[in-house]
Amino acid sequence: MIRLPKWLVVVLALAVLVGLAAPSFAADSVGRGTVKNIAADKSQFVLTDANNKDFMISWAENTRVVRDGKDVKVTDLKVNDSVSLVYDKGVTKNTASFIYVHKEGSKEELGRGKIKDVTPKGEVVLTDLNNKDWTFGTDGGKIQLAGKEGKVSDLKKDDMITVIYEKDGEKLMLKEVYTSPAK
Repeated sequence: MIRLPKWLVVVLALAVLVGLAAPSFAADSVGRGTVKNIAADKSQFVLTDANNKDFMISWAENTRVVRDGKDVKVTDLKVNDSVSLVYDKGVTKNTASFIYVHKEGSKEELGRGKIKDVTPKGEVVLTDLNNKDWTFGTDGGKIQLAGKEGKVSDLKKDDMITVIYEKDGEKLMLKEVYTSPAK
């Protein structure tokens, strides 16, 4: 019978634990770019960012894609679509959870974070993924709570949200809000 040194058993056990926990290390990130090519059979596409750097992005069955304010299938993405996305930076791959297809010439941006406050004036204060606070006006913005239309007053502190917004001078105006469970 071969006996392994105790230290080796401990190292192997730790390696297995780290390997099993690796998916939980994934963190939300936000990106923007142009779809360069799509490999639907592999559930992946290549995104080229503003610095002309390519990133392989995977999608899952529950990846949400919004085009023209409507949910569409991931397979409806097209080469040369301008997109913003929320994705998990995994250990071995980047997996999109939310993809927003921009209208041609739009100035819309995407943000992600937790609601810090909804002010009496109807403004939404968001703490982004880098712990920076942003205040958004909400004139006419579309609020979706779990896939259903909602109101600004339905938003709650610590809700994890994805926002589509435009800059109007120094003001940030919400166009669309999508909620998702906090991580």
